[in-house]
Amino acid sequence: MEFLAHLLFFLANRGVLLFVFSIFFTIAGVSMASYWRRYYRERTPVDAMARRTAIYLAAGGVYTFIFGSLLFSGVNVFRPHLIDGYLINLVGQQADAVVTNVEPTWNRLNNRTVNKHSIVFKTAAGENVETYFHTWDFNIFPSASSTVYPGQGETFRILYLPSYPTTFLILTASEESPHNRAVICTDLTKALEVAKIKYDFDPKDPKFKTALDEAAKRLIDAKCGASTVDERPF
Repeated sequence: MEFLAHLLFFLANRGVLLFVFSIFFTIAGVSMASYWRRYYRERTPVDAMARRTAIYLAAGGVYTFIFGSLLFSGVNVFRPHLIDGYLINLVGQQADAVVTNVEPTWNRLNNRTVNKHSIVFKTAAGENVETYFHTWDFNIFPSASSTVYPGQGETFRILYLPSYPTTFLILTASEESPHNRAVICTDLTKALEVAKIKYDFDPKDPKFKTALDEAAKRLIDAKCGASTVDERPF
């Protein structure tokens, strides 16, 4: 199971490239499978049912593999690590990681610079693992098409494969992660600021007063302090 999760993770990190190759192999594979099916059908005696059945089963297997690869690569383009994320969540282990360095690369995504985040974490076996991820990997769980990545010095919770510790996902729903709490508090603070601006515009509007009270209550209930989270390109 770990090897399968590791393999799917590797493919998901190359989702766009895999998608392009899958389209090419789909066209080529369907054409070849159709050709060989017609070739053997014309040259196989009608009474040789076993051979004909084997031929159709082989063609069906080829079609299944081709369209399965196309579907998998297509899903990973729009929701990266959706499939492998569930497998890693089943067999993986949690650890706290820290970002040691953030540096820009020459690559760009959505007109933004892709950053390389170097991290270090300790496995359950006591091994220190140094690895990295890029901001276009979207290596997060649950899967999403955007996220706020941790900055240098920030601690966050990850989910890694014991046999392949460099295969890891950032747990964006972990309340124990200092980074996630900072992101939540930042969002709640922004919501409070928006509600306050609306209230200052017209204090007599009961909707604005209610929204302000609710936003303030959510911030208090979350027990948020000062937040210094920066949004980074994705």
